[in-house]
Amino acid sequence: MTFSWFISRRLISDTNKKNSFSRPIIRLSVAAISFSVAVMVISLATGLGLQLEIKERLTSFSGHVMLRSYESSIGMEHSPITPDAEWVSSIITLPGVVSMQATGNRAGIIKSSSFFEGAMFKGIDADYAAPFIESALEEGKIPDFSGQQPNDSIVMSRYLYNLLAIEEGERIAMYFFRAAPQPPLLRYFYVSGVFSTGLEQIDEQLILGDLKHLIRINGWDSNAVGGYEVFLAPGVNMDEMTSNIRLQVPYDVEAISARQQYEQIFQWVDLFDVNILIIFIVMLVVSAINISSALMIMLLERTRIIGLLKALGANNGSIRKIFINKSLYLIGMGLLWGNAIGLGFCFLQSQFNLITLDQTVYYVSSVPIHLHWSWILGVNAATVIFCLICLLLPSLYISRILPAKTISFR
Repeated sequence: MTFSWFISRRLISDTNKKNSFSRPIIRLSVAAISFSVAVMVISLATGLGLQLEIKERLTSFSGHVMLRSYESSIGMEHSPITPDAEWVSSIITLPGVVSMQATGNRAGIIKSSSFFEGAMFKGIDADYAAPFIESALEEGKIPDFSGQQPNDSIVMSRYLYNLLAIEEGERIAMYFFRAAPQPPLLRYFYVSGVFSTGLEQIDEQLILGDLKHLIRINGWDSNAVGGYEVFLAPGVNMDEMTSNIRLQVPYDVEAISARQQYEQIFQWVDLFDVNILIIFIVMLVVSAINISSALMIMLLERTRIIGLLKALGANNGSIRKIFINKSLYLIGMGLLWGNAIGLGFCFLQSQFNLITLDQTVYYVSSVPIHLHWSWILGVNAATVIFCLICLLLPSLYISRILPAKTISFR
């Protein structure tokens, strides 16, 4: 055991005694560090959780990259694409691409016995993977679209379901407009399930049905589709992959990323990074100020001991290590309690959803939690490093203490 560490341990045990006047100040400093670390952990877990949850909801219903004809308007009806096996397979085999699913949109008016509303019929086929749709399903089930004939069952949003005042299994009419002088085309569907995503752009207009209906209504060839939704593996850069996919598709097919499709929402979500950064800076400053104040109080309290150590031959560097070691102990106690509080809150929130949100504003009904150990370690490392840097200034006070004047210090 080194000289500096031995003296540090004795000072730590002595500070914990009730007769130490620095004890309440040190406790306050530890509490401040604990609070700062807890706030940073919670803000990181909730901020990143919100970002990931909202982005996942957006991409789950539209894919990370959308392929459609240049004649199609973004978010509106689709013009047909006749897929070629060569460029379709070239996209599927790109590194980072998980799946590629056919789809199509057609606007219309949906009518019940008591009300009518504009809606977007989204056609999907039997190969459409819908884990998020299943998780967002509140009633009923997703129909089976694998048959040879079109399935008349649909899944609609809770918003439209309540607005039209219908019941599960009830038959509803949907009118699809055609060029004049042709009258609107009428089709009847049965409500098989009800979902709710919390995303207004989806819940206020979307109906999921059989893609074969859309092909017949539009008079397309049997192998034509309205577009493709490309789903990427976690961690793949969406914008870079969109650029790579553009190189694979023919000239009349457009590749649009989910960020371009929902640009305003993505920009709002990106602002969370700024909020998290501001919280980090404020909490680090709070931690540094408090531990620096605690060190200065300890130095003033131990002025006689510092003078005595210097008289016995200890140099400024070794004495500085004594108090830095003690400060590290206090920082470690603050980190221990801060992580316990922060991670404990995150666990309770993830299990019991203690804090709820207005889903119409935040797109989620409760605060989501996303934790990664590398980020938690980064928070702790940043706190330790920043506090140590800020300890250098008050520790310079040691060099100004003269043994002759301080051994009799009262």
